[in-house]
Amino acid sequence: RPAGVTVVVEICDSVSQRLTSLDVEDISQRCRNAGAAALVLPASLLPLAIADQSRALNEYPGPLPLICSVGLREGEAIQLKELQQQGAAGIAVNADAAPSIHALGATIAAAAEQ
Repeated sequence: RPAGVTVVVEICDSVSQRLTSLDVEDISQRCRNAGAAALVLPASLLPLAIADQSRALNEYPGPLPLICSVGLREGEAIQLKELQQQGAAGIAVNADAAPSIHALGATIAAAAEQ
């Protein structure tokens, strides 16, 4: 890849339903070995990816940051602390799913205050 280019790999919800635990571990390992900067995945796959990434703690390349993709449903709060406790380095919010730009801003602000 060209110098200075950051590659982040995303596993979408539609694909995640067809993946087995071995698939997730394989994708996680391949992304790490290929030099990806992070892996974005649904929270449902976080434990599987953490299992693989934890095995890379004292290896080269080391573990990837795992970022949980979250949707915004009316009245639903993002559980940032829970995701962090499970091992997520952060969240990716789908702005298209927000009912409005104001709701998006309020949800992100609420998550940041946790």
